Amino acid sequence: MRYTSVISSEMNSLYRVIKVLNNQNIKYKIKGNILLHFLQYETECDRYFRGTQDIDLSTEHKELEKLKKSIELMYPDCEIITNDEGIVKRIKNINQFNLSQIDISSTNNLNLMDEFTSLYALKDQKFYGNSTEGIFKDKIRSISSISVSRRFKDVIDIFILKDMLDMTDSELKYRLNKYKIGNFEQYFKRETIIAKEQFKGFVSSEN
Repeated sequence: MRYTSVISSEMNSLYRVIKVLNNQNIKYKIKGNILLHFLQYETECDRYFRGTQDIDLSTEHKELEKLKKSIELMYPDCEIITNDEGIVKRIKNINQFNLSQIDISSTNNLNLMDEFTSLYALKDQKFYGNSTEGIFKDKIRSISSISVSRRFKDVIDIFILKDMLDMTDSELKYRLNKYKIGNFEQYFKRETIIAKEQFKGFVSSEN
């Protein structure tokens, strides 16, 4: 398939990060487009593809210092970005294939046992990440609210997931109604139309 080599290279980069985090017994969960690429990698489904430059992960506040030190050892030239309270939010300049940064969200308690989390394996390393149901939930919540004009990529990702899982229209409609927090009225507003027209990074092998 057209983008298999790109996703495969990304998985090698992701594997390196996961292995280091696992070796340090850091509690974390993978999210975002890199997880979607992992699912495409596992199912050998890359007919539709949206590029990414970052690895998204969640962790706990108490793990941040250990995580930061682990990444600094692996990427000595990386740049640590913190918020006003000094909490690590982003690690830039990791320069792994096309991946350039790690975006981090942290909480007091990261639940890895809920229904929206799955345990995955990449080569010999296991890691937690959003389940497919968890991905749908998060993305449907964003596109059914005012944030859709800033998160139009979530519309694209839902389309990719539907195709990858060979989901029927009625199955998708069920999830849209189950997880929506608004009535999708913002999708038809001028701001979203502009975001749609300006969106880049989505390609199809059918083009």
